[in-house]
Amino acid sequence: LPASAFHIPEKLEYELTWSGIKAGTSTLELIEDGKNVRIISSAKSADWVTVFYTVDDRIEATLIKTTGTPFLGKPSNYRIKLREGKNRRDKEIVFKPESNKALYIDHLSNERHESDLPAFILDPLSGFYYIRMLELVVGKPVYITIFDSKRVWEVEVQVLRKERVTLYSGAVANTIVIRPLMQ
Repeated sequence: LPASAFHIPEKLEYELTWSGIKAGTSTLELIEDGKNVRIISSAKSADWVTVFYTVDDRIEATLIKTTGTPFLGKPSNYRIKLREGKNRRDKEIVFKPESNKALYIDHLSNERHESDLPAFILDPLSGFYYIRMLELVVGKPVYITIFDSKRVWEVEVQVLRKERVTLYSGAVANTIVIRPLMQ
């Protein structure tokens, strides 16, 4: 059956390790905010790692809740702010669903670019939640349409295998391992 069993709010927390030592934390959160649904992904390096390589990443996707759509809503905004060592990124996509267009903004270089979009489009972050709503069959790929980096991408998502995972709480979860083939 489709793995549509996520609830709002939902927060997944991860511990990032390097050679068995905690190197940072990451979260993936889904929250309802009035007329919007927000998906927030963050990653931060541990204090000891920050001394020589700081990681402070935040990606946020905002969806406008709509009825009659096959998903949580239509993309409204996608913002990615990354700090990884000396590397920085700060880009944003403002979706204009009424005109099927999107405005790409690079806040560091002040580049702006408007693109035409198909009627049903996702940003990279909301795409992961959309996949959870699909019926996934091992060996049978699924395809999603993503707008990222000024382009529309038809992304193949390979469904590799089923796997049982034991969580820190001791609970056992049945999972499906996927591989998105991002461009």
